[in-house]
Amino acid sequence: MMNKLLVFDTNTNPTKKYYEKLSHEDKKIVDRFEANCKITASISRAKKAKSNAIRFLVMANKKVESINLQDLKDFLLKLKEAKFSDYTNNDIKNYVQRFLKEQFRDWSERFNNFEDIKYDSEPSRKEKISPEDVLTKEQVEKLIKTESDLIWKTFLVVQYEGALRTGETRQLLWSQIDMKDLEVYWLTITSKKNRQGKGKDRIAPPLSQAVFFLNELKKAQQEQGIKSLYVFPAKHKLNMPISSGMVNKWFSRLTKKVLGKAKTNYLLRHSKGESFHVLVRDNKMSKENATQMMGHSEKMFDKTYSHTDKKLLKETLKKQVLDIDYISPEKKSELEKKVEELIKENIEIKKEGIETRRLLNQVLRQGTEVIGKI
Repeated sequence: MMNKLLVFDTNTNPTKKYYEKLSHEDKKIVDRFEANCKITASISRAKKAKSNAIRFLVMANKKVESINLQDLKDFLLKLKEAKFSDYTNNDIKNYVQRFLKEQFRDWSERFNNFEDIKYDSEPSRKEKISPEDVLTKEQVEKLIKTESDLIWKTFLVVQYEGALRTGETRQLLWSQIDMKDLEVYWLTITSKKNRQGKGKDRIAPPLSQAVFFLNELKKAQQEQGIKSLYVFPAKHKLNMPISSGMVNKWFSRLTKKVLGKAKTNYLLRHSKGESFHVLVRDNKMSKENATQMMGHSEKMFDKTYSHTDKKLLKETLKKQVLDIDYISPEKKSELEKKVEELIKENIEIKKEGIETRRLLNQVLRQGTEVIGKI
């Protein structure tokens, strides 16, 4: 087993290089595994499954039939040491487990029923998103206005308005867009983000601003003779979606230019989800509709998109705790002086009031005396 986990950079994709190093028989095995995965998974996830099968075989450095429980344990240890995100760890474990289960009829006995493979039931991102990371509507509009390329501008608007994952936007098909309504377009998204690989359709949030850009993009592709099932095809492979590496580089450059800090595409979906969470909290949208459009359970929806609540809570605590329960000595001294001044002013006002009343009474008495004499 290799000393550390073999990492595949999505921008350079060295999977092919390691694939070529496999024996003829092992190549047939991973090719068949990819083909079988396509039965229940998308093309992209089938490719990822193949990549992870290649990774495991290269790291084990032995023939498939010789792989045993210790090889699996060694791999899982290297995976843990790599410190990937919970989501990535779950995916890699799932791919490797499926690969081994497919290769060995005696998998239960050979690998101890995969007892060593533990999935995180409540995964969180490696780089947690803070309330400050969430993009505001104004920031998104600034990004859209700054981007001049029609393809990228359309990508940005569609991902944000549709609250899509970056992969869902990259792999979006023209057939998934309902264009019957000239003012509002609807997307039907099939998600297979689960270990069973079962497809589940959801209706994404309606698109309005994206309508114009989608129409312009479609017109431009027709004029340029670009024929692809994908809305955002790869430049030199029209039968493939644009790569994640290209998308990541573009958005990183754009956000650094406009916002002064490089950010990831996922924040577009996260920011839209955050706005839905606010609407739900303010009773302007049902949680059922919000969760359906985001493709989440209510539990995950509350867990994932609650930054606004946390931000408001921080402000409340700041006011209640810092401004009331705790006052610095300097501020306390300053406030005490102000209180003393106010007390003095109040006393002076009272004195003036007493003197005024005394004079008034004196005038009244004099007036009464004069009236009596008359």
